[in-house]
Amino acid sequence: MENNKNNAIKNHQESTTKQSNEKFQCPVCLEKSSKTVSTNCNHTFCVKCIFKWIFYCVDEMDKISCPLCRQVFLFSNSVKKKIKSWSISKYLKKLKLNPKSNRHVGSFWWCRVIIKTKNPKFKDFPPALFVKGFLQDYEERVKNFKVYEDDVWLIGFQRSGTTLMQEIIWLILNDYDVEKAKSADTYNRAQWFDFFNVVHKLQVQFLPDQIWTVKPKIIHIHRDVKDVAISLYHLRKNSLHDDVGTMEEHFEEILNDRTWYTPYREHVLNYQRIPDYPNILYLTYEELLADKAGVIKQTAKFLNTPITEEQVQKLIDHSKFEKMQKNKMTNMQHYHELFNQLSNDNKPTDKFIRKGIVGDHKNAMSEETIKRFDEWWAQRTTLKPGYNK
Repeated sequence: MENNKNNAIKNHQESTTKQSNEKFQCPVCLEKSSKTVSTNCNHTFCVKCIFKWIFYCVDEMDKISCPLCRQVFLFSNSVKKKIKSWSISKYLKKLKLNPKSNRHVGSFWWCRVIIKTKNPKFKDFPPALFVKGFLQDYEERVKNFKVYEDDVWLIGFQRSGTTLMQEIIWLILNDYDVEKAKSADTYNRAQWFDFFNVVHKLQVQFLPDQIWTVKPKIIHIHRDVKDVAISLYHLRKNSLHDDVGTMEEHFEEILNDRTWYTPYREHVLNYQRIPDYPNILYLTYEELLADKAGVIKQTAKFLNTPITEEQVQKLIDHSKFEKMQKNKMTNMQHYHELFNQLSNDNKPTDKFIRKGIVGDHKNAMSEETIKRFDEWWAQRTTLKPGYNK
């Protein structure tokens, strides 16, 4: 077995040398490609396979290693720039998405692109901005995702309380088994749908097609955009490998719909305006923190699950901010450690759950900025819904 492995590595290295001036044949998929990535162990793969492998490593393994020799690998800055520079217009067209414009920002993980769905049902919806990783296998992974009637879909803009609500919902649906919740992280207890598979960030027009025929239960949560802005800035700065600028520049990106998964106002409004959808529960982060017991009971009722006062208190205790912040099953520390390894970086790994309080923007925003955000949010009433009449 070891000899076979060594032979495969040797053959791969020889093949790479011979094909340096022509299209490269990937040793994983055996397809030829001109878009390749070489690791620090001198093995080369097509970009499609290496991305799939990275996602697998993050999900299933303790480290990101070479698919051939299993040596822990890093991408050099030159490789990151190479990936970052690739145009993805043809890829978007293949996925039946309109490349409204290409705007590559930050490291290769976080290249942003503005896309617009070609689904006639949503032809009047505005384009949305996604990270490039979301587009990996979009057709198979998201658009054609199999939806079941007994699914529960938690949806909300990033940093809106989805991590907290996910923990509550999972416990309600799993007999309030707190000990079981401590044995598996949130990523493996629910199907996610962004570039790592995240349900809760998607604009309504990018949900799987079967959502509109099967009509499972949806729980939508949103939060004061000013607190979202502050929380997202600190996530980008402290935990994600994204070239975030100053806080003021970050605010401009939100107000001009140029940060991940924007536009924010349309995200919230188009979920609130879904026509003829019988199974949807609307929540806010503010009411969740103000009356957690009430929201827990409301959610359990929506999910047709009996709940006792003792179980309510168990959920309240388990989902206390201090506990979730220290709980490795909810604080995403493991994944940020892997990001550090991949990017050869030293970002903090314990900042995913930061403060979680209502009104934190008052500690960071000037009165002028607060006024500007409030006026911007008030203008949402002038936005036209994109749904066909």
